[in-house]
Amino acid sequence: MAINVDEYGVLKKRAADAKTEADRAEGALQAKMKQLRDEFGCDSLPAAEALLAEKNKLLADSEADYNEKLAAFQEKWGKLLDV
Repeated sequence: MAINVDEYGVLKKRAADAKTEADRAEGALQAKMKQLRDEFGCDSLPAAEALLAEKNKLLADSEADYNEKLAAFQEKWGKLLDV
């Protein structure tokens, strides 16, 4: 089936729009990858995910340690602090 000139123009514009959008997405990806390298020293998404998991574990461990020490402090000194 042959297409006419108008249909060809529409398809050509759609292809150009898709290429522009793909180029824009590629630029955004490159910018985010540069940010990962500059701010966190990660050269790939898996490396960034591993770093995030490590930081989340450190956060959870720190929160647990804080809560444990807070409970011990309140146990020891809580009666003196109650007003």
